[in-house]
Amino acid sequence: RHGSWDVIYTCQSSKILSKVQPSLQGMGGILGGFQCDVLKDMEEGGESTVFQQRLSDILQDRPLSAVVHSLAYAPNIRTTPLLQSTREDFLLAQEISAYSLIQVARQAKDFFPSRAKNEEKADCTGSITALSYLGATRAIPGYHAMG
Repeated sequence: RHGSWDVIYTCQSSKILSKVQPSLQGMGGILGGFQCDVLKDMEEGGESTVFQQRLSDILQDRPLSAVVHSLAYAPNIRTTPLLQSTREDFLLAQEISAYSLIQVARQAKDFFPSRAKNEEKADCTGSITALSYLGATRAIPGYHAMG
């Protein structure tokens, strides 16, 4: 816990979630975590998404201060040489690793405090940070298209 920050974390699978949870035990400020598959849980069209419902359940009317986006997924892209990558695999990797930032930001904005009571939530005071991997700055052996 840093100052008054509370943390909510998400993981793609229950397998990863079960590995993350023990490492966070004993740390102050952990509000909770949940499994989130950005291909399924971020689907829009209804009143709220699975992501928004889970976030709301954990926050319990507390405002959200910040989001750290640290998603990357490339099941075949990472193991296939760049020139052998299929369009389908490449687009899937981009959707999960990059476009999900837009999805998360769009769905989290309603949980950020607004600057004034009558302003729209689009003008909020929250912060969004996206993390990257070393492969974004230089070629990493074995990471092919992802690094």
